[in-house]
Parts: sequence; C-alpha cells; structure tokens
Amino acid sequence: MEQKEKIVAVIFTAAAIAFNFLYMGVPVIFLNIGLAISLIIWLTFEKTYSKKLSVLFIIGILFQLAHFLEEYNTGLYKELPSIFNSAPWTGRQFVIFNITWLIIFLLAAIGAFKKIKLSYLILWFFVLIGAIGNGVFHIGLSLVRGGYFPGTVTAFFLLAIGIIMIQNIASSPGDTNKNQSL
Repeated sequence: MEQKEKIVAVIFTAAAIAFNFLYMGVPVIFLNIGLAISLIIWLTFEKTYSKKLSVLFIIGILFQLAHFLEEYNTGLYKELPSIFNSAPWTGRQFVIFNITWLIIFLLAAIGAFKKIKLSYLILWFFVLIGAIGNGVFHIGLSLVRGGYFPGTVTAFFLLAIGIIMIQNIASSPGDTNKNQSL
C-alpha cells in the first residue's frame, strides 16, 4: 500500500469521525470507534478481497436502506439519543446523516467492484458497524428492554449479512504481494 493511500485513509477517517460527532453528537460514539478500528484493520489487512464480497456489500446496503427506513418510521431518532442523555435528533437531521452514509457505502461498493483499495476501508466499517454492530446493538437493546427497540426487525438481516461477509473475508486467500492492486 502506498503512503499516499494511507494518508488519504487517515484524513477520510478523521473527517468522517468529525462529521459524525459534530452532526449527531455523543450517541454516535460507537460509529466513531468503529471507524478507527476499521482504519487499523484496513491498514494491516494482507489478503485479497473476492468479487463475491462486492456483491454481498450491495446486498448489505439494501438491508441498510431497509434498516434506515424502519428506524425512521419507528422513531429511533427520538429514542436513541435519550439513552445517552442527549437531546433527540430531528427527523431531517437523521435522514441527512443516513443518506450521507448510504451514498458513501454505495460509492465504496462501486469502488470495491473496481478494486479501489480505499473502498475496502468503508467496506470494513460497514461490516463491523453497519452490519454486525447494528445487529448486535438493536437486538441487544430489545432484549434488555424486554420488547421491540426501533430498528430491530431489519437488524437481524444486517447481522446475518455481516457474518456472511466476515466469513467471505476470512476464507479469502492470503496475499502478501504488496504490489498487487486490491
């Protein structure tokens, strides 16, 4: 991996963390932690990525879109901030935030099909936080609450696609050839 790519990845991650925090506040702390972890994994990952992973990413984005719609329609933007003793988000704020990330995910999926290395940083964030993290978070909150928490129905699909994507990555062949374009 070239030094320039690493610098761009660090700048993107810092900008995304700043955007998340400044636009949504403390309740998105786990997204920001996930971005930092995704950067570390991306910087150290030495396997190839399969074309199938790009297809799985598109399927995951479709699940994420359904998840966002469920969250919006069930009022997550009002309930989640209260867990962190924060003011509720506005519906508009929640929509803009989610559409921004859906666009980033879609652009990354296109980049993954074209084997653009930086795309896999966003793919890692999607897998770890958008899919698995979302699944565990919503299902966990529903269990703790003893009832439905906004976003839980589609969280099962996100968790499943995240696990499938991790299995796909884990089964990818190792490749320490640093000159090969991922």
